[in-house]
Parts: sequence; structure tokens; C-alpha cells
Amino acid sequence: MYLGDTPEELINKKVSNSIHGESTEPKTMQNNASEYKEIMLDENTGKYYKCINENGSIAVANPTSDFELFSLEATSQKVETLRGSYMKYTRFPIKHGAGLMDFEIINGTNIMWELADGTISYSTRPAKTLPAGTSYLYASNLYGDGVQINDNGTDSNYTGDLSDLPALTYLLSLSGCTNVTGDLSDLPNLTYTLSLLNCSNVTGDLSDLPALTYYLSLSGCTNVTGDLSDLPNLTYALNLLNCSNVTGDLSDLPALNYYLSLSGCSNVTGTLSPTTTLKDIHLYGTGMTSDDTDQTLINLMNTTTVTSGGILQIKANRTSASDEAYTYLSSRFTITEV
Repeated sequence: MYLGDTPEELINKKVSNSIHGESTEPKTMQNNASEYKEIMLDENTGKYYKCINENGSIAVANPTSDFELFSLEATSQKVETLRGSYMKYTRFPIKHGAGLMDFEIINGTNIMWELADGTISYSTRPAKTLPAGTSYLYASNLYGDGVQINDNGTDSNYTGDLSDLPALTYLLSLSGCTNVTGDLSDLPNLTYTLSLLNCSNVTGDLSDLPALTYYLSLSGCTNVTGDLSDLPNLTYALNLLNCSNVTGDLSDLPALNYYLSLSGCSNVTGTLSPTTTLKDIHLYGTGMTSDDTDQTLINLMNTTTVTSGGILQIKANRTSASDEAYTYLSSRFTITEV
């Protein structure tokens, strides 16, 4: 599927007649719809045209009744001109196996999906069982503030690569997409939230992450490397569960105000200096020494404003040096020593 080339570019690629030619009669170019099936934007009218004849052959001409017309204007959804050079800002190809395609866009405008079964949807979340293939999400503001893309229940059925992603700037969640591939350096310039929970085929270094400011989960991304000092300046939550190739000292962590998980990060050492509101803390399976654990508990006692409902999981290596801190914290946190 293709969207957004100028008429001249289309002529050079696949057709020999003008999309804006004077003839209104469709001219058949190929009888191979699987190869040539397209959606194109007429830049003069600002409308989408699916250039497939009723017999399945491709044709390019001015729109006639022989064409299936998809006009966003006709459905009261105004459309901006989309050009091929800005494809990453307007289109997201979603490769998937047979089964549920449950991707969702939040805060998108001029939304249109062309699904792998050949149907069109204007929903924010089609949630449809589809054959294996590629479904396409179009929106005129994929790069805009507040735009979110979530895979929801697609999970392992998503088979794409991080390099396929559009130019998002706000939030992306591919949690549970165990078959997604790619390198962290291929990520778009997200500024708020990223979740690649259990995306175990993803590679890359923490230094390649975009400048996230709120939430990051790379839990289960066992091939990710890097040092804690390379993390962006997150403020809310960090989850690096079982990222055993990550190194660094706890003193290099950003100032998180709610959640931290470094459990299973066996190469992480040092003492945690928590913020006053850090409430959900998981540090078992790290490389922390008994002195590190003792001092972390003491630091938490001296800092925390949490009064109840906290969660604290630590290595089972503390000594009597942290008995007072442990007793104080046990009424505020549920403490587990692992």
C-alpha cells in the first residue's frame, strides 16, 4: 500500500498516465492487485482514492464510479495534505501474524486504518481478528503532542521492527510484543513514556534511548546493555527487571517519585538515595553488598514521606546495622527479603 506521493512520483514509479489527466475513463495497468493495491491522496482535492477496479485490476485516472472512493471529507473528517517525504509523520505499517490486531491510537486526528483483510476502519481501535499481513494506520498528527499508540492485546502477534515506527513524540506501548525486533537507536523521539515490556528481541544501549521524562519499562529486555548513568531524566517510574546486561551504580539513577525496579540486574551495585515519595521499590537480585542494602534502608528511613501502602523488595543480605530502619519502614512498606 502506498500513500502520499505526488502525481509525478507515481507516474515515474508505476503508471504511465496522469492521476489528474483529462480522461475520466479508468486505464487498467496490471491484473495483480496484491502487488499494486494502493491508497493514494489526490493533492488537488484532499481526498483518498483506492485505485482498484471492480474486477480487481489497478487503474489510475480521475475518480469515476468504477473506483471505490474513501473521502475523509465525506465523513466529516477533514484531511491534511500528506506527502510521501513525510510518511513517517502520517503512516504506521503494522506487521502482524494471523489473529487479533488490537493496536490503538489516542488523540489522533484524521484517523484511517487499512486492515490486512482489505477493510477500512475509522475507529481509534479496530480490535479485529485478521489474516497475517500488514495493516496500516494513517493519521495526520502521529508526531503531535499527546498522541499515544498502544498495542493492547496484539502482543506476540505483532511482528514488526522498531524501525517501522512512525515519528511519535509522546507515548508508545508495545508491552508483551515478544516478537518485535530492532535496536533502541531506531526509536522515535519520544519525550514522555515508553514501554517495551518483555520485548526480549530488542537490542541496543541505554545511551540510545530518547529523552523520556516520565516512564520507561524495558522489563525483560535481556539484550539491552548500558549504564544507569545513561538513562534519561525520568521522574515517575523505571522498570529494568531482569536487564542483566545493564551496569552502574544506584547513585546514578534519575530522581524517581513513585516506582523503581532493578530486580535481576545483577551488575548494578551501590546505595539508593530515594526521593521522599518513592513508594514501590524492587532491588532483589542486584549486585548490592550487605553494606549497600543496610545504607539503602537507612536512607529510605531518613527520607520517605510514605505512611502506608509502600512495597519494598530487597536482597536478603542486610545486617543488624539496618535493624532500626527496617523496623521503622515495616509499618509503611510491605518488606520482602529475597
